[in-house]
Amino acid sequence: LERLYAHHAKTLGPWPDLMILVRSMASTKHIETQHRLLALLATLLGVSNDNDCHDLINIPDNAEQLLNAECIGQLCQFVAWGHTNGAQVGNLISSVLKLPANRLITDGSGAGFGGSISDSQSKGTGGQGAADESCPPVWFVANTTRNPPPPESIQGPFRVSQLKQMLADREVSAYDQVTASHVEDYSQDEDPENTSTVNEAQIDTGKWRRLDQVWQLRWQLCTDGSSSGIFGPAEVSLLALRALVRLVDLHKSLDSRDIPYFPVPIAKRLLCGLQRDASRSIDSSARHDNYLSMVSQTLLCNDSKVVDSSAELLHKLMLHNHAAIAKFYLSGAFFFACSYTGSNFGGISRLLQNTHLRQHFRSGFAAAADDSELPLKDRSILGNMLPEGLLFILVNYGVERFTEVFVGSFDTPEVIWNLEMRKHLIEMIRQHLGDFPSRLWQNTTTEYEYCPLPGIAYKRLEKEIFCHNYYLDNLCDESRFPNWPIAEPVEVFRSCLEEWKQQMYRDESKEADAKEDARKVLDLQTGDGSKELRKAYRNLARKYHPDKNPAGREMFEKIQAAYELLLPIIESGETIVAAE
Repeated sequence: LERLYAHHAKTLGPWPDLMILVRSMASTKHIETQHRLLALLATLLGVSNDNDCHDLINIPDNAEQLLNAECIGQLCQFVAWGHTNGAQVGNLISSVLKLPANRLITDGSGAGFGGSISDSQSKGTGGQGAADESCPPVWFVANTTRNPPPPESIQGPFRVSQLKQMLADREVSAYDQVTASHVEDYSQDEDPENTSTVNEAQIDTGKWRRLDQVWQLRWQLCTDGSSSGIFGPAEVSLLALRALVRLVDLHKSLDSRDIPYFPVPIAKRLLCGLQRDASRSIDSSARHDNYLSMVSQTLLCNDSKVVDSSAELLHKLMLHNHAAIAKFYLSGAFFFACSYTGSNFGGISRLLQNTHLRQHFRSGFAAAADDSELPLKDRSILGNMLPEGLLFILVNYGVERFTEVFVGSFDTPEVIWNLEMRKHLIEMIRQHLGDFPSRLWQNTTTEYEYCPLPGIAYKRLEKEIFCHNYYLDNLCDESRFPNWPIAEPVEVFRSCLEEWKQQMYRDESKEADAKEDARKVLDLQTGDGSKELRKAYRNLARKYHPDKNPAGREMFEKIQAAYELLLPIIESGETIVAAE
């Protein structure tokens, strides 16, 4: 049917009742059948994993039938399936980083998530066994049909591979109740093997479901085993992403006068959690307000095509969508994007350019101030992650130039950026994300619990002074940069004077007092190091973040300032010392 329609789409016209295909994909236990149905659905929408065939079919009536929560929820589950991909990206950055085995992107070309890759991992069920040994256990199980189950029947947490063995040993069945753990701190400090007792605080009590009703577990543990898939996890995710792009493109966001439609088209409403549709996804674990997180998290996938398509879809979702873009940062997308190790950064750059200055993340005076009153690093959500010079490249020169600089090495009066700085950026973001990326291998639809990232300091820039678009040391180096053009020289001179005043009036005694105040704010003790500093920051930042605790705005600002003050001290090899 797929081949027939690909060649005779104009003659055959719209396909009647496409939702039959969607529901068949959700209900079948045959892996090859599921993949064949997905390929047929993609063909009916005119999309393919082959870019050369991407726009051969354009029959809007087919796409119109799929603009509902049930279909989009199913496609988002396929999108998230990309996290189980075993084939790894190998490139210069990942080789230099030497990421541990429990990272989504490593320097291996065929290694699995935590071990070797098997045929079943690359095609079909996503693979278990040694492939997930380095991941945290996230699943709780109860040998009962009662919902919620009695506390004494709850066991766990377990990894997917452990659940598979328990099913084989008939310790659990497909009809038993399961739920995923809910944690706000993705710290890797705890021992993942310490599972002798059930931590009730981690149990998401409102989401107990039968094991075979959880989309991921149904396809990893409850298939009939008589067939293998025709696509790998990355290919499944890519088809679903391109199908969603086609649905988003179906309706325009602007009218003939270039004025945005209100409300935004239905595909954007559903994917961004703005639509309260009475119908539900087949798997109730995928809430409407979770779809955007599921798409954003595919930026962590280890396949370049998946990342490109994810960035394209997110870019289209945010265009002319004021209701969604303001809080887009809460999905963690900016962390995921900047920690990507690939060199195909153009799609991500376009997404960053469209969104980084439009996030409502500021608090206090900065939230009420006009943009003209704030420096760029305070206006951009990327201000805590990227050097100011790199931000100005994105704002002043656009996507292509920013991409060239970000993946390259530059040392000029306008920007200083190199491989070591990018490596440091990725390492700091991954420290902040903790074990969240590896949790996605165990639970593909888990939702990132946002915690703001404190400012990242770069050793290369420690002695650099940046004044109104220029690094002064390089700007004054006439031998390397003779006659470098200076835009707005008066503003540059004024910025230099302000910086000079700050340096002249530094008070070292006040700086010592500030360090002691910072230690008290974070409740650190003598001898504490980087692990204790990060843990204290994460716990307090989540507690007082204005999005969760409007009354904690002032305390949150103190917490961020304290962390940024103490971090360089810790990174230099020192430990916290309390004042006598």
